[in-house]
Amino acid sequence: MLSSHTSITAARETVFSDLGGEVAILDLRSGEYYGLNSVGALVWQILQAPRTLAELCREVEAAFEVDTERCMRDMVVLVGELRDRGLVEFSEAP
Repeated sequence: MLSSHTSITAARETVFSDLGGEVAILDLRSGEYYGLNSVGALVWQILQAPRTLAELCREVEAAFEVDTERCMRDMVVLVGELRDRGLVEFSEAP
């Protein structure tokens, strides 16, 4: 279950390349590539170190004009999709 205290980090079995505002991610286990737009690219950069959902939203809100409620909804969807693809890992923050 994802909560504002869940720690999220990029999976170790990935590599990525910044493509001028977008990001291409390679899952080394499956050999599949994924692309993220500018918002997703920022999220990916942030998740190179563990962040809680609340911390992630604060950083996204600072970079883009988005309110907290919408940011939380959008980040839950995005990180959920990334987790479903094995690109991020969740753990409960201490």
